Amino acid sequence: MARYHRALPGLAVLLRGADLPVGPDRWQNVYDLLLALDARGRLPQGIADLEPLIAPLLCRSAREQERFGELFARWLADLEPDLRGSGEETDAPPKLPRLRG
Repeated sequence: MARYHRALPGLAVLLRGADLPVGPDRWQNVYDLLLALDARGRLPQGIADLEPLIAPLLCRSAREQERFGELFARWLADLEPDLRGSGEETDAPPKLPRLRG
């Protein structure tokens, strides 16, 4: 959860700079969603997985959602790897290719 708290303010700044108006009430909805997901153990491990969850909360139209997707991708690419999260367990053994036989 801390990773999201560190990363999301950067998204807010990017959206504001792109003239995508997102008020504090909508950000509160995002944080409420994250808290609810975390309480149920369903918080996405990778920040990239947030886009389809938060876009409807932050956008009012299909055009805004399209623009949001572009900005989200740019924001995600600029995040430090430790903030992005991989969604993979670090202790998991590597997946080996299957041999056909």
